[in-house]
Amino acid sequence: MPKRITNAQIADVLDRIAGLLDASKDDNPFRIQAYREGAETVRGHQRSMVDYIRKGEWEQIKELPNIGDGIAAVIGEYVSSGRSSLLDDLEAAQPGQNELTRVPGIGENLAAKIQQTLNITTLAGLEKAVKDGRLTKVEGIGRRRLEAIRLALRGMFRRSTSSASASKR
Repeated sequence: MPKRITNAQIADVLDRIAGLLDASKDDNPFRIQAYREGAETVRGHQRSMVDYIRKGEWEQIKELPNIGDGIAAVIGEYVSSGRSSLLDDLEAAQPGQNELTRVPGIGENLAAKIQQTLNITTLAGLEKAVKDGRLTKVEGIGRRRLEAIRLALRGMFRRSTSSASASKR
């Protein structure tokens, strides 16, 4: 189980799913709204979703406002593996997607600002800008968002490194 997953990170995943469903012209606006509302519930909830999952308290998660079976499953998968297969599938289906938007918390507008301000188009470039402090020059990136991006990138690079190691075995 990945360490230190926060409710904010889980909410970012749910928001990203909603955004991608909306961008894909998903014909169910209620599904899109459900993910947005689920994200708000998770973001504002005092207790850690990780705590619920570790204790096997699935029913308690589903009793929270705006959290049903599907969203609870996405939360559980993300907490358990650090990934969401639904999010991965939606991202893979996006034509010409900006690579920076793969990072939870970076949407199309912020990705465009990063590209315009720092001329960064890759995750490796983004990671370097986080480390050397240049990312704070981008409008909309404060201390909290910078830390969230840093943690998300660390998790993404850790997963890609472990996946590459596993495929070489």
